[in-house]
Amino acid sequence: MIAARAQLADLRRQIDNEIARILIGVRNDYQVATGREASLEAQLARLMEQSATMSQADVRLRELEREAHATRTLFEQYLNRVKETNEQQSLQIADARIVSPALRPNQAGSSSHAVVAWRSRGFRLHSCYWACVDVGADTAGVPQLE
Repeated sequence: MIAARAQLADLRRQIDNEIARILIGVRNDYQVATGREASLEAQLARLMEQSATMSQADVRLRELEREAHATRTLFEQYLNRVKETNEQQSLQIADARIVSPALRPNQAGSSSHAVVAWRSRGFRLHSCYWACVDVGADTAGVPQLE
């Protein structure tokens, strides 16, 4: 019986040692899990902060893109207007020449006209623009073009 009691006490001691060893393992696992949880929470906080910063940067990027588009549109409109103005200036310079001299009127009170042909500098037109000049008008300052 003493041997049975000794054997029982030895078994209880082994059970207690095994329980203590398991408890130590569980405590270690708990501490590791708690540390990992804290690490993940800190990482989540950093990521949330980065996300907020990225959102602000994204908003700023979209704002700058809209501003650049508006500036580009304005510049293109200005450039087109400059081109139109240059084209209009080149069209406004015209050469003129007298096709036939004015004839003196045969009767008093009737008027005769000289026909003047206009052509735009640098362009040949399919039709000419004709203007009539009164015979009685002063043509001293009108250049004679060939």
